[in-house]
Amino acid sequence: VLHEDQFAKLDSYLPTAYPEVWQQLHVEKAGEGNLSYLITWPGSVPDLKPALFVSHMDVVPVAEETYKDWVHPPFSGAVADGYIWGRGTLDVKVGAVGLLEAATALLRGGFKPLRTLMFAFGQDEEVGGESGAKKVADLLTSRGITLDMIWDEGSGIAADGINAWVKQPIALVSTAEKSYQTVRVALRSPGGHSSIPPIDG
Repeated sequence: VLHEDQFAKLDSYLPTAYPEVWQQLHVEKAGEGNLSYLITWPGSVPDLKPALFVSHMDVVPVAEETYKDWVHPPFSGAVADGYIWGRGTLDVKVGAVGLLEAATALLRGGFKPLRTLMFAFGQDEEVGGESGAKKVADLLTSRGITLDMIWDEGSGIAADGINAWVKQPIALVSTAEKSYQTVRVALRSPGGHSSIPPIDG
């Protein structure tokens, strides 16, 4: 993690923004340097395996030599022209915040889950997850916790379609069972996110 001071600011902000979650659920810090979160909402039926909702709070790194190519500084969070500008605006603190908003609304409405619900917010998903998600997984394993299901960030809604392939709005539904594979790829390209590479021709 390059900017631990930014995680410290987030640590100060979240309990004030979501007091019901911090006061009524079990919130613990996890991962290397305690920069990740594991939040547990106990269910009323202990025989049901928990569901885990996953998000992350880090962003794709930006090569310093590309700063000049940004309309607004990549980590500024500038609000201009009707947009929030900056790396990580969508990917994916919005996932963590959305889950916290949902939990807050449910707590305010008196909801009591049958199944234990868990929320894991990692610190380094964009660079492999070794210090965050893996440490949270190790923590769950050490406690003997097995999960019924895991919900991760998935894909988004492309309001203008997807590059050259689809022109109308499309919601991308992603389902997968992850496994391990090693692939070595070398290429040269300007900075950006690998999920939306530029299209040749």
